[in-house]
Amino acid sequence: MSYNWTEIFKSKTDKELYEIYKGKSFLNSDAQNSAFIELKNRNFNFNDVDKYKKRWELESLIDEENYEIKKAKPFFKNSDSYLLSGILGLIIIVWFFIDYFINNKVSWFSILVGISMIIFGFIGYNKKKSREMYRKNKIGQLKGELNNK
Repeated sequence: MSYNWTEIFKSKTDKELYEIYKGKSFLNSDAQNSAFIELKNRNFNFNDVDKYKKRWELESLIDEENYEIKKAKPFFKNSDSYLLSGILGLIIIVWFFIDYFINNKVSWFSILVGISMIIFGFIGYNKKKSREMYRKNKIGQLKGELNNK
């Protein structure tokens, strides 16, 4: 089966074309050659690929950040939501101990829910916060590097 790669590649981004050219897709050598030709037609500078890669990474991180702000999970949009879950878990555990010392009853359900919320909340908070910090630092670093060139 024959494809018209020149027409197909006109709608592709530079990043997609570069990945096809480098063989990171399952397309044949005709597609790789057509991707190379399309990149040359777009005045792609093969001597300064690092600049393009940094720009693509910056765009990817900004897209990730926008996704986190606008379209992420309804309850856990940022790290503070996870922290709130962990704090609520602590409150449930404290409530369990108060109930235990007053009524001498053990509520295994509240222990299980409290511990689960603590683990989920604080581990989620740590992961989310570290990713937010990494993304913020990396965006600043990439912007600085791209502005200096």
